[in-house]
Amino acid sequence: IMHIFVYALHGRWEIQLTQKAIALLQRGKKDYVEGVRIGRELFKSLPEGNRLRVREETRWAQENQRDATFADMYVHPQETDYDVPSLFELIDGAGLDFLGFSNPRNFDLARLLGDNPELLEMAQTLPERERLRLVELLDPESVTHFEFFLGKPPVQRI
Repeated sequence: IMHIFVYALHGRWEIQLTQKAIALLQRGKKDYVEGVRIGRELFKSLPEGNRLRVREETRWAQENQRDATFADMYVHPQETDYDVPSLFELIDGAGLDFLGFSNPRNFDLARLLGDNPELLEMAQTLPERERLRLVELLDPESVTHFEFFLGKPPVQRI
């Protein structure tokens, strides 16, 4: 059994935009120290209500106090982000079995659609991967990464 952590495409939208902005301002240089400096100045300079700044301040600022962590998030030269379809392409391509997420409550449709029994029932009849995709599409803010377990078939489930 393996425990895997990968970044999610839609929940990291503001991070991706910020990464691209810093890269443009760096003009292609791969200087982490300068990238961190530019990124920190960028967040200070953006208007208070700017979506990128708000997301940094409300979601990531605590994590990004250290320059190394900030650089890993915003100046990282190579990062692969996944959505549900590409995640399962990777898993299927490796010939492994998906055993579940480490945070299954995050993917509980009732959390999102529980106030509408009709929509919840419609969603619950979808195949598993489509249900997971629906959660990702409806609540990208809470799906910033995928943390899950894989096993080599045949996996004996208890």
